[in-house]
Amino acid sequence: MGYAALGENTPRNLLAGFGFYEPFWLLDIAHAAHVIHLIGSYRVDCQTLFVLVENWAERRWPKSSFVTDKINIKLASYSLKFNLFGLTWRSLFVVLTTLVSTLLPFSAEVAGFVTAMLFWPLTVYFPIQMFIVQKKIPKHSIQWACLQLLSLAWLIITITAAASYIVVIVRS
Repeated sequence: MGYAALGENTPRNLLAGFGFYEPFWLLDIAHAAHVIHLIGSYRVDCQTLFVLVENWAERRWPKSSFVTDKINIKLASYSLKFNLFGLTWRSLFVVLTTLVSTLLPFSAEVAGFVTAMLFWPLTVYFPIQMFIVQKKIPKHSIQWACLQLLSLAWLIITITAAASYIVVIVRS
């Protein structure tokens, strides 16, 4: 919305980019909400990569207890299962990406690019394919064609968004 209203004069930080610093509590709540959003989206965006690496490690080292053994922690009626490799790998990934993002002046654009690349497969393609299989929609029917056309349209939008982030990263 900021870009549509102001074009290239849109400040990077819409919350404080216009000299809006009062009331401080309102800005603090907005920034806290933004951090909560980023933590959640980071978790969702990286989940595929986490699982991909963990599955690869299980196939590569099937006899390693570090990679394959699950640790079960029981908290009241809730049971939490994890393995040491997953905990180590995910923690290391978060630390490294945080370190790299603090060193890059355009980390928001890199995060936007990654999000753009993950949007179509996770949000459009797989759900549409699952819907087609679940509802047993016949191949080449009108409904099937419309769903495939919808998926293709979102693929084009996703590629366009990713390309725009690449342009911004190259300029930065």
